[in-house]
Amino acid sequence: MKKLIAILSAAVAVCSAVPFTASAAADELTYIPTLYFKGEQSDSIDVLPNGVLYANTKSGKTLKASAKAFIKDDCLRAGQIVVKWVWNDDNVTLSNIQDPISAGTLAPYKGYASASDIGLNDSYDQKMIGVSYQSAEGVNPLAPTGETSDAYPLAVFDVNVSSSAPADYYNIAFKTEQPNVSSISYRLSKEAADRREGDAKGMDIRDIRPSGDNAKPLIVAVSDRMLGDVNNDKTIDAKDASLILKDYALRSANQPSIFTKEQLVAADLNGDIKSDSRDASRVLGYYAYISTDAGNGTSLIDYLYKN
Repeated sequence: MKKLIAILSAAVAVCSAVPFTASAAADELTYIPTLYFKGEQSDSIDVLPNGVLYANTKSGKTLKASAKAFIKDDCLRAGQIVVKWVWNDDNVTLSNIQDPISAGTLAPYKGYASASDIGLNDSYDQKMIGVSYQSAEGVNPLAPTGETSDAYPLAVFDVNVSSSAPADYYNIAFKTEQPNVSSISYRLSKEAADRREGDAKGMDIRDIRPSGDNAKPLIVAVSDRMLGDVNNDKTIDAKDASLILKDYALRSANQPSIFTKEQLVAADLNGDIKSDSRDASRVLGYYAYISTDAGNGTSLIDYLYKN
């Protein structure tokens, strides 16, 4: 086994460092706020370090986890926020949308002292839910409760996975197209309004509809086995790493994958929607770690967060 570990360790690729690039100060006229989700770890659904939720349909547990929707607005010029999100498959559904106050936290903006002040959309029959906030004065930007707009969530909801769900990646997506598009009404400063060009010059309202990288979906990965347990023998070890590396080598040579969909999803430890040498490296690293006294009893999820 030690020989196998040594061979695999030499074979797996090393991730390259990502260079840091500083961004310029946000401009009210061009900046686009970001909408994003954040899942919460539960006793039946894991949350990978990059935010992907992982559900094992054969765990014997009710597959449910809480999730939150946030807005990151560095300019803090939002005067009205209408955010909606949808799901398109009955295998992964949403329920129990709550405003942050009812969920036991604070609203992201000042002036919302009670749940009745926050608009909730619970169109479950249309597979859509959402939330809205609006400046009381109607002309000034919303003032954040914390230091940033995403210090507190816009709304909280539950993610439910059916125990009969086929292995796959399921998306919970922000509504970015009409009808019912998510939108943010910006209340521009006088200086920014005066810098506008053409017919829009001097106008202090800017309609923003985040999409793409500014409105990424919540991904739910579903398989019939534990994350990392590719051969489904109830353990995560060098044999799994070897299989991941073998399959990756075949696909890199334009050969057919030897993995089923269940195996491909379980092999994707970093949640980048593919299985490759980096995942093999993580499996091998985890196996080596739990083989030591220091790592004995450590879960794979805990290991991924630490490494």
